[in-house]
Amino acid sequence: MATYKSPGIDGIYPILLQKGLQHLLDPLCAIYRASLALGYIPQIWRASRVTFMPKPGKTDYTIAKSYRPISLTPFLPKGLEKLVDRYLRSGPVVSVPIHPRQHAFQAGKSTESALHQLVGRIEKALDSREYSLGVFFDIEGAFDNTSCKSIRLALDEWKVHRYIRNWITTMLAHQTILAITETFSISAIASCGLRGGLSPIL
Repeated sequence: MATYKSPGIDGIYPILLQKGLQHLLDPLCAIYRASLALGYIPQIWRASRVTFMPKPGKTDYTIAKSYRPISLTPFLPKGLEKLVDRYLRSGPVVSVPIHPRQHAFQAGKSTESALHQLVGRIEKALDSREYSLGVFFDIEGAFDNTSCKSIRLALDEWKVHRYIRNWITTMLAHQTILAITETFSISAIASCGLRGGLSPIL
């Protein structure tokens, strides 16, 4: 994690964890193990501070879709999410691998590798004097509209350990968001919509 990345509502910067690791490692491991074993997410970990950034080029800024929400979540649960992500990728997902043409959120792949693959297929068709047909579509709100039920089913199919499965479903079901502006602040329980380090793989 970047050393001085903006913290969540707990105010803990990554540098505190990085510089104090020798003192924090044992208690932090105990907290992580307890959270996983009990399927419990500490209250302070559940809350994300949300800032709404205007999307450029929009003509009407009175509608919600004209803004992109930026969530600032605490770094302690992010660390645990990274460990759970590593567990999923090195264990359950190995038996049900992610499609090789999935470029987003994959190590060694990016927008550039996706474009390179696409251009390669088009060039191959042109060289063979053939046609190349492309279909492009955008799934609106893919993360936001993913249901908790579908995630639970996928975790069952992957045969994810029940402690991890319970922890993930609890994390998704108990998220809260805190939005603060110059004139007001509001807190709300988030839907199952995904936001965070585990979002891509889930």
